[in-house]
Amino acid sequence: MRNSFIKWHLYALFFSAVFLAVQLVIMQLRPFMDLSLYAILLFSIFAVVIYFISMKFIHHRNKFLFGNIILISTFVKILLSMATIFTYFYLKSPESKLFILPFLVVYLIFTIFETIFLVQINTSESGRK
Repeated sequence: MRNSFIKWHLYALFFSAVFLAVQLVIMQLRPFMDLSLYAILLFSIFAVVIYFISMKFIHHRNKFLFGNIILISTFVKILLSMATIFTYFYLKSPESKLFILPFLVVYLIFTIFETIFLVQINTSESGRK
């Protein structure tokens, strides 16, 4: 499972880097490169934490615990995202509302990665029991 996690995490980082390159070209999004980098760092760390938590509880007696972990992690991720966006808005006072777009793209990239990986964990581990 660890190799699969690393592979999907690298995919997420790769697609985020591609988006950063695109962001450099689009003049309206270029001022928000720092927010994109914060988002990549935040979601990358969050993915690692979720990986370790999910690996710890995948074999738990309560078969619903893994699903609860996914729901809780989604909720926490949304809260962290909102806190990051509000903090950025408060500290930087961006003139354009486009600052949200780069953050949402990185959010989407990492959400797709986490969904694929967590489904892989759940299906491969539940098939072993």
